[in-house]
Amino acid sequence: KTDLLVASVGGGPLRMFLSETPTDNHSITVRLRGTTSNITGIGSRVVLECGGRKIVRDLFPANGCFGMAPVEQTIGVGEATSIDRLSIRWASGLEQAFENVPVDGLVAIKEQHPKPRFIPFKSASDRTN
Repeated sequence: KTDLLVASVGGGPLRMFLSETPTDNHSITVRLRGTTSNITGIGSRVVLECGGRKIVRDLFPANGCFGMAPVEQTIGVGEATSIDRLSIRWASGLEQAFENVPVDGLVAIKEQHPKPRFIPFKSASDRTN
């Protein structure tokens, strides 16, 4: 579950929307680190195959006036308890794939490294930290 902070153009109050809906669904946060590609992995494509579905995300974070959104991707996978196949097509053109990736945590993938690092979420607040 991800919270949302909204600022109005031209001023006004910041509004915070907290995601407090209880759910038994799962998610995964994917963080890329390029070596041949750019270091944040911008321009890469992440494909998750799980529960008979294919989920595709392109890594192009939103830019604001004074900053940029996090470059990691938090992806809901519904009732899936693991990712059958997680593949990355890096901006450099290199492709990597990993099988049986756990959910409910952060998976850190470094370009050209054979194994991702998985850090389980300890609590709901870890999903955005």
